[in-house]
Amino acid sequence: MPPAMHRTRPQTAAFGLTDSPVGLAAWIVEKLRAWSDCDGNCDCDGDAERSFTKDEPLTNLTLYRLTGTIGSSMRRYHVNAAISPAQQVRRVEVPSGFSLFPGDIVRPPRAWLERTANVVRVTEPARGGRFAPFEEPEPYAGRSCGRSSAPIGRPRRVEGATAYGSGRQRRRTGFAESTDT
Repeated sequence: MPPAMHRTRPQTAAFGLTDSPVGLAAWIVEKLRAWSDCDGNCDCDGDAERSFTKDEPLTNLTLYRLTGTIGSSMRRYHVNAAISPAQQVRRVEVPSGFSLFPGDIVRPPRAWLERTANVVRVTEPARGGRFAPFEEPEPYAGRSCGRSSAPIGRPRRVEGATAYGSGRQRRRTGFAESTDT
């Protein structure tokens, strides 16, 4: 589970991490070391280079530093913690797929997934931790792309299209992908 600071006071950490490149680097490297599945048995022994090249954490650090987005990356934990219990028990009826990575911080039980979502696929990859898309990008992309069997057609104009809603809409172009066959 993410640290309590993510959930309770994300802005406190954000100010310090945004202001200090060394603090931001220490924060990111510590999370990569603690939350990655470096060798398939969820134990890095503090050696994040078993999952990442030296350039990958530096690239990640640079992106957070130049865009100033470490605060917004943590804020979602605070927002999620404020969701009412009634809202949390609502069932998602959209067909859903899940990947349960062995090194993730929290692995929800399959029974809970089925109770809260219309589960059509659950995969349990051999490797991956909290940062699975970063740790194992090729297998992750293959699993993600294979989740939907809905065909994607030609783009069609959608009046008032925004980035919100179905996830297929594009804000800048005003076009959405058609799923018509």
